[in-house]
Amino acid sequence: MKLKKLKIWQIIVITVLIIILLFAVNVARKMFILSSIQQKIIERESTLSNCYVQKTFTGEDIDYTNIDIYYKEGNQKIITNLVGGNSIIQFVYPTEEKIFMNIGEERIYSTNKSSTKVPMLESAVNEVTLKDGLKLSIGTEEVEGKECYVIKGKISGWAYENNVKDLVTYVEKDTGITVKRVEVLEDGKERVTLIKTIFNEVTDEDMQEPNMEEYQTNGN
Repeated sequence: MKLKKLKIWQIIVITVLIIILLFAVNVARKMFILSSIQQKIIERESTLSNCYVQKTFTGEDIDYTNIDIYYKEGNQKIITNLVGGNSIIQFVYPTEEKIFMNIGEERIYSTNKSSTKVPMLESAVNEVTLKDGLKLSIGTEEVEGKECYVIKGKISGWAYENNVKDLVTYVEKDTGITVKRVEVLEDGKERVTLIKTIFNEVTDEDMQEPNMEEYQTNGN
């Protein structure tokens, strides 16, 4: 009888150890994937010379319909199309920033003597933490012909609006670039961001500034 009980306890202990081992392996796998995504973005961003990114927004409580970002040889052009038809065009140069605002019938131009380049590549990972390894779910899915990681859950290191209950992020495996983000709101509705990234196709024509004669100057 004692031998039988001992064997039962051995089986229980072995089963528990296997469960713990599988759990630890799964956590390590998720942290490795997150770290790999982060590293790929850092490496690509550091060597980037020509890139176009389009972000399209649909769903609840959006301020923008889409944002187009062009980058060529250290200069950046950002076109933000607002809900309602207005738009803002920003040119970010190494030593200054030019802003062209199209608000209704008004055309306003202003400058800043300092500038900060917006990161071109959409990264899902800002930092890699054990908390993310424990709480996030990471699977795979094909999105528009691209094999992607599907990361379910809010990722550490980012600020979220109060009404965002959950998050699903789709990241291209090969590049680490985010291609789709779905925010699940408290009321059950969704806000979707689609992200298209194209390399080495931005031309000088894409980077041209608007006609200054059409704008009223409001210099800083």
